[in-house]
Amino acid sequence: MSSDQQKTDESTLQQMEDIKQSIIDSQPLISEASSINAALRDEYKDNTDSPGFLPGLDYLNKKYTNMRRVRGDGNCFYR
Repeated sequence: MSSDQQKTDESTLQQMEDIKQSIIDSQPLISEASSINAALRDEYKDNTDSPGFLPGLDYLNKKYTNMRRVRGDGNCFYR
């Protein structure tokens, strides 16, 4: 591997680490608990593609008291 290629690779790896650290610093692994309506209704109020989505939020809100968001970093499935 040429030294220019190695410098580019090292620069890319450093940039990826910087991005990862920025995400870690700005987003918690798991958020505080919040009501489903408070967390999702405003976010999806204009969702006209799925007419059953907002009624589904009402159903979830009756069944569960709260929800928590997880950091979407590719490992969120495991949390």
